[in-house]
Amino acid sequence: MGLFLFILKKMKDTSIIQSRIILCHRLAAIAKSYNYTQDEIAEASGLSRITINRIFQGKFAPTLDTFLKICQAIDANVIVEDGCSD
Repeated sequence: MGLFLFILKKMKDTSIIQSRIILCHRLAAIAKSYNYTQDEIAEASGLSRITINRIFQGKFAPTLDTFLKICQAIDANVIVEDGCSD
């Protein structure tokens, strides 16, 4: 399966809530682009399909552990950057 990257940058003009929603929508888009169903992700992650759906819609704030379970289920890597340009 392909390599997925999530880049979280420190954004001065973006609230935590907006960042969470963007991240959840991005996670959903990546899963969809590789034709993962929510049922498949739920089974692989040990989460319910309803939980996956709520996360993908940005209606539920996943814990870091939950987020990482979903990333693992779709073979995604997570990269965190500090947003500083050197």
